Order: sequence, then structure tokens, then C-alpha cells
Amino acid sequence: MLTLFNKVISLHASGHACSITGPLVLMTYFIGWKWLIPCLLVFILIIWSSLVLKRHTVKELFFGSLCAIIAFLFNLMIGLL
Repeated sequence: MLTLFNKVISLHASGHACSITGPLVLMTYFIGWKWLIPCLLVFILIIWSSLVLKRHTVKELFFGSLCAIIAFLFNLMIGLL
């Protein structure tokens, strides 16, 4: 997904956001919704640090997170087939 976003579409998705969003989505899905709030807090702290350190823009972080969510949904749909 990152290659598609970065090379084909040229949207510059953040690999950092993708690499934190994926595990957080998986934890919430497999362990349960009780992990949603702690996962969101960790996600917010990491996103905040990326913005403060000027490593990424909001747009790059958004598309990076979107990559992980899309990949999760594709895999979920494949598992239902």
C-alpha cells in the first residue's frame, strides 16, 4: 500500500504512521475494543511527536495511517471470501 501511495499515486504517505497504525488496528480488532482508548493515546503521542519534530506533515501522516487501514480491510475482506 505504501508503494502504491508513494510511487504510483505520489501522495507521500508516512511509513511511520503506517507502521504504528497497523499494530494498533490489529490489537483493537483481535484483543478487543477495550484497547481502543489506550491505542488512540499512543497513536496521538506518536503523531504529535512526528509533527513537533517536523518529520512529517499532517497530510503524510493521514495517508500513512490510511494505508494501514486499507491493507487491514483488504485482508479482512479476503478472509471472508
